[in-house]
Amino acid sequence: MAAIASAAWLFAFGAASVDTAQEAQEDDRAGAFSGMGGIQALNEDVFQRISDAVQPVLSHDLLVLTELDDRARTFRVVTYAGSADALSPTGAVALTERESERRLLDFEIARDIPAEVAPVTERDRFLLATGMRSWLGVPVRLSGEVRGSLSFFHREPGIYSRLDVEAASRLSDHIALVLAHQRLADEARIAPATRRGETSPRPLP
Repeated sequence: MAAIASAAWLFAFGAASVDTAQEAQEDDRAGAFSGMGGIQALNEDVFQRISDAVQPVLSHDLLVLTELDDRARTFRVVTYAGSADALSPTGAVALTERESERRLLDFEIARDIPAEVAPVTERDRFLLATGMRSWLGVPVRLSGEVRGSLSFFHREPGIYSRLDVEAASRLSDHIALVLAHQRLADEARIAPATRRGETSPRPLP
């Protein structure tokens, strides 16, 4: 992967991250993020800009951010950019024990989804329903723990290989950093209101 292309992508994504942070601070009415448990949801426009920034380095027809629930052994789509034959951003998708364990791996690759995946589990049916052929998934870690995943999909087979894992992981790390900063900003915003509530005089009985 060309160093110049990687540098250009990092610059473009860095600019998108700055814009995201500014929007989150300046637009309290709509907000660039909303709470989604372990993973916070990026605004669709923001996530689309991230998708556009990484496109020259990691070509994709669909970019998906998901949240993982370890205890329930499920994942759900938090936000996505691109288009698919079918994709539900709200419903939880059940994972088998093996699939849940594989979510902790550094990456997962399918070079031809229809040829490699049978519609046996909910996760496999989810992958097949997208209508995509290639898939590269990397974990999103918050506070050192896997809380979700970032997935790249392409309609053509054989698009992704181990050579693409580093770029995908970098993007995942950047998204995790943006989410961590936003969480701190949210906590800083909430704390003064909480303190005001604690110190306000109580009504007389």
